[in-house]
This record gives sequence, C-alpha cells and structure tokens, in this order.
Amino acid sequence: VRLSLAFQAGLLLTALLAGCATSEEAVQKSNGYYQEGIATLTADRQKAFVSFQKSVQLNPRNKDARYALGHVYALQGKLAQAEEQFR
Repeated sequence: VRLSLAFQAGLLLTALLAGCATSEEAVQKSNGYYQEGIATLTADRQKAFVSFQKSVQLNPRNKDARYALGHVYALQGKLAQAEEQFR
C-alpha cells in the first residue's frame, strides 16, 4: 500500500506536534513539582526531596530542581549525589 506524500507529511507533522505537547506537559509538571518542593522545604524536607526528585525525573534539564535536589542531598550528608546534581 502506497501512501501519498501529503498523507505521509501529515502523519509526520501530527507525530511531531504530539511529541511537543507531551514534552511541554512534562516541563509544566516538572515546574509544579519544583514549586511544591520549594513550598514544603522548611516544613517537610522529605516531601520536598520527593517533589524535587519527581521534578528532575520529568525534566532533567530543570536546573532549579537539580540544584534544590542537590541541596537536600547535601543536607542529608550525601555529598556524591549532591555533586552529581550540581553538575
């Protein structure tokens, strides 16, 4: 079965746009977890730690979340893990 060039291009464009939407959704969720971590850091460090982990997992390029996660690792005395987040 041969698909028309226009149909193939349409499929490709749809796939690319779907990927962008998913990526943008992950970035937004990552930012939400980061904000949650910041809001709970002084009251519940463990909850903040989990929020920062989720944030980094969703968006490894979230530098603020990586720094915050590294900060909590440092507070826990886990300096190797902290250094990894600071890189």
